[in-house]
Amino acid sequence: MIIIPFSGSKRNAYKKVAGIVKDYRYDSAYEPFGGSCVLSVNLYNDGLVEKAVANDYDHFFDDYETYLDLKDKVVELGYKAGLKRTTYNGNQAVMFLEDGSKVNVDSIMLKDKERKTLQTIIKDNVPEKYWRYFALGSNFTFSGVSTHDKIRLSDFATFSRYLKTDKQRKYIDVLKQITLENLDYMDFLIKHSANFDSKSLIIVDPPYPKSEQRQYKNTFDEGQSMELIQYLNCLPSDYIYFHGDLDDIHLWFSDTDHTIMTGKGGDGKRNEYLVHVRK
Repeated sequence: MIIIPFSGSKRNAYKKVAGIVKDYRYDSAYEPFGGSCVLSVNLYNDGLVEKAVANDYDHFFDDYETYLDLKDKVVELGYKAGLKRTTYNGNQAVMFLEDGSKVNVDSIMLKDKERKTLQTIIKDNVPEKYWRYFALGSNFTFSGVSTHDKIRLSDFATFSRYLKTDKQRKYIDVLKQITLENLDYMDFLIKHSANFDSKSLIIVDPPYPKSEQRQYKNTFDEGQSMELIQYLNCLPSDYIYFHGDLDDIHLWFSDTDHTIMTGKGGDGKRNEYLVHVRK
């Protein structure tokens, strides 16, 4: 499985989704709420679907390759300035020395001088519009910072974990092989409705009502959820619907042929439910 750092990613659900695609022999997948597009990318990369279409409503990927170039530059300048990469070995923080050996340290957080060095490198080399990308993946900030309303220069306090961009670039290479849209979710569904049939699977992961997901620019309420489900029920394709409230699911899908699977959200803590609706 290939992934990129992304808050709210559906990576934990991929095995379940892949199993459904295999069992029902779907040949195409459509994601009107793409997010990181991790499901479409991996279904296509693993050869489970012949066609994948995902929606990047927020234009997240428009500047992604530029961000990767900037990340490479920051890492190179960091090493030149004497910063040393840290990571965790179990619960123990470790630092990598220049000869490749490791030593235990108290924390992955940079000391005051080194932290200032990193912040100066970012300030001088990275336009502020890219700072949110740099807050993903816990390379330069602590987990959760990427969901803050504003990323501050003072948030950059680590030089940690896997700093190379090769895995992210591989992901983008696969992303370029699928169809990527930048539409409102209903416009996406309407545009591709002529292609929906019994071999297509629509994978729907809207922002959850009753929860705060700051990575999304717009809210999504219960009324919109109901309207969307009613529309999906009129289409010829089966679909998967992700949601975080089991009571809602029992109410919303009572008149459909469906299966519910339970899993964990991207944070590995909260419960998340996958509803597979069959026509």
